[in-house]
Amino acid sequence: GNGIRNYPYSTDMSINPTTYDYIKGINIPHGVGEVWCQMIWDMYWAFVDVYGWDADWTNTESGNYKAVLLVMDGMKMQGCNPGFVDGRDAILSADRANFNGDHQCLIWEVFARRGLGAFADQGSSNSAGDGTENFESEPTCIEELKIKKTMTRFVEAGDEVEVTLTITNHIPQVTTGVVASDEIPSGLTYIDGSASMTANLTGDMLSFDLGDMEYEDEITITYRMLSDADQKSTSIEFYDMENLGNANDFFTREPLTTSTNFWNIVTSDAYSGSNSWYVESIDTDGDQALKTNEFIVSGTRPTVKFFHKWNTNASSDGGFVEISVDGAPYELYNNFFENGYDGALAYGTLAIPNINIFTGLQAEWVPTFGDLSPYIGQSVSLRFRFATDDADSAAGALPGWAMDDFEILDLLTYESIACVSGTNVADDSCTDAATVFINSEPVSAVVDVDVDHFGLSIYPNPASQQVSVAISSKISEDGTAGIFTMDGKLIAQQSVSLNENRQQLVFDVSNVATGIYLVKVETNSGAITEKLVIK
Repeated sequence: GNGIRNYPYSTDMSINPTTYDYIKGINIPHGVGEVWCQMIWDMYWAFVDVYGWDADWTNTESGNYKAVLLVMDGMKMQGCNPGFVDGRDAILSADRANFNGDHQCLIWEVFARRGLGAFADQGSSNSAGDGTENFESEPTCIEELKIKKTMTRFVEAGDEVEVTLTITNHIPQVTTGVVASDEIPSGLTYIDGSASMTANLTGDMLSFDLGDMEYEDEITITYRMLSDADQKSTSIEFYDMENLGNANDFFTREPLTTSTNFWNIVTSDAYSGSNSWYVESIDTDGDQALKTNEFIVSGTRPTVKFFHKWNTNASSDGGFVEISVDGAPYELYNNFFENGYDGALAYGTLAIPNINIFTGLQAEWVPTFGDLSPYIGQSVSLRFRFATDDADSAAGALPGWAMDDFEILDLLTYESIACVSGTNVADDSCTDAATVFINSEPVSAVVDVDVDHFGLSIYPNPASQQVSVAISSKISEDGTAGIFTMDGKLIAQQSVSLNENRQQLVFDVSNVATGIYLVKVETNSGAITEKLVIK
């Protein structure tokens, strides 16, 4: 059912080697049926590896007999209109009914390899685009002493970070002398007495003596750390969309089809303030882009960050981000590491294969982070592209894609791992690195004065030898003009007497390192800043 093709096999149910290699390989034809067929053949051969293969189907101990029995009985148990998870669970039920559950872990391992792990979610069985893959086997099938770690993901510099450690014994015996240890990263400080149990702090290592743990015992520990108020991410470019029109200095609308469904600044919904960019999901073919100006990527961990939400028909409509490097054609940007793409675009929408997209329903604003480190030193432009097919648009409020608070920043993160050991366990178990993101303070162009109080222009920009700074003010006043690093270090400064006539200052930047800087003009009335690129 569901489009599964009848792959060739002989009357004794053995498949020929060519077909087996074709099915087990990764180059499977498109279609849900083929994906399920892959999983079933993987399970078939896993059973054959354990029990062997026999052409005699009266041999109930052969691997091929056992596997086919589970598949056939699973289909009887899975109910009507099944999805992938339903099918997997039915086969597990068939194993419990036929073999007392002797093969549960073997079956879990096979399905987990294909993305149907213990925490997979099939979504609707009527849709191929709303599932969530997972590659973890059933936890009890991995007989280890385990530890998981979570930390508060986003904090302001100076805020507290909450840490949770979960230690579980899945070794089928008592594990003795269990000790959990966790690293305190430089820049974070353990808050004394904040732990939910007795903690021992030695240098930058926090440890907890847990004693003996029975099989399937689980212990949860929480504690808090304080982040350094002086260490924060550095904002390089920030646009909150409040003072932008549909044509502006950083974003440009680019229609890629004849559709008039453009990206527009709207006031109907926003993450901050009143405005956001929005493109509607329509019931006709559409392809619309919103691109940024080119900017030079710099910093230790350069990152793109933006808030967005979407409401589209899953797979058939959706948005994605492209990147152009040094003026080259745009290509799909895939370097998101937080709240990245959640689906794939149907081939019929743009006739381009394998495009990851934001699709389905994300009702609340979420921040998405993308790594720009591969492009350090290069000039890039990003493009938000939204594609629709000619089917009905999504139901509900604001069908389409909205974006707000776009930022390029040098991201500060704190990362650390936790480990657990036992006296009768050969190897320690450690977590992946848990990460805390420190928010930036986006640079405001004008501080404490009307937006048109100052006039400021910089040229050339980018600069390499000299840079001219032209300044004017609504009133006559004295002030200073300086060049600063993004973390606030003064590079050069000059005094200036301002009035309504433009004053011009010249700075020698021939010995200034390549990177992004701030030109700041400050008077008693307030201050204005602009970015300066030194190349």
